Amino acid sequence: MLNGAGDEDIGPHMADYLLLSRKQELPPAGILGVSLEEKNGECRVRSLSPNGAGEKGGLTRGDVLVEIDGQTVKRISDVHLALWDRKPGDRVRVSVRRMRHFGAVTVRTLEIELTAPGKPQGD
Repeated sequence: MLNGAGDEDIGPHMADYLLLSRKQELPPAGILGVSLEEKNGECRVRSLSPNGAGEKGGLTRGDVLVEIDGQTVKRISDVHLALWDRKPGDRVRVSVRRMRHFGAVTVRTLEIELTAPGKPQGD
């Protein structure tokens, strides 16, 4: 049996009622323009999109994300949760821990303007 959209099987006894709506496009999400990795219980910047939001905002490769708008970041999923309702153009405060020369560590807070996914980055 097919649903109203004609693309999924719905079998008998799956539910008492089904409400089917038309497919809707979500607005674009705001992104940092970085690739992240989890390492040693931390969320690190692995790479940055050239001329992307993170690079423009001052993030660097190897930065450890500590907080986004006051929300603690330990995992990549924490970043997704902190940004889930943000749109391109929104500004977020990102706190990072950065390793400096000779092993010194600094904590910096940066304000970053989010961009749209896949949007070409201009100057």
